[in-house]
Amino acid sequence: MKKLFRLAALATMASLVATISVTTSCSDDDDDDPQLVLPKDTTFTVNMGGANSTAGSFLSVKDCKVYNKSDVAKHSDNVEIVFNGFGFKSAAESDNSIVNSNGQSAKISQTSPLTYSYETSTGYKGSLTLTEEPGDEGANYVVTVIRQKK
Repeated sequence: MKKLFRLAALATMASLVATISVTTSCSDDDDDDPQLVLPKDTTFTVNMGGANSTAGSFLSVKDCKVYNKSDVAKHSDNVEIVFNGFGFKSAAESDNSIVNSNGQSAKISQTSPLTYSYETSTGYKGSLTLTEEPGDEGANYVVTVIRQKK
């Protein structure tokens, strides 16, 4: 009888161990799900100025470049933002007839004295940050542009 009891006890323990291992095991069902890909930001720095500056005033976020008066005619198709020495405005509001008729624009909001947020018609959003407070159309300003695909 003792042997039968031991055998039954061992069988019960073995079944508990099997049950415990099944209960505590898990599987990863997320292997089949596609990985979430976050859009990558692009950061670049440009020199910009107003009408009396030696720096360019016409920003193409799409091209990651700034153009000045002499070369904007060749590259105006992608200009979305204009800097006048005091702040940023949409290309659609530019005093330059080539730029304001290029069909591109941007919604721009000032978020702090040195930072602006934007969304362009070419499919980008991000921020523009000046290193110093604007206020002189003859000065050159360093602008850091953060660009993200919408």
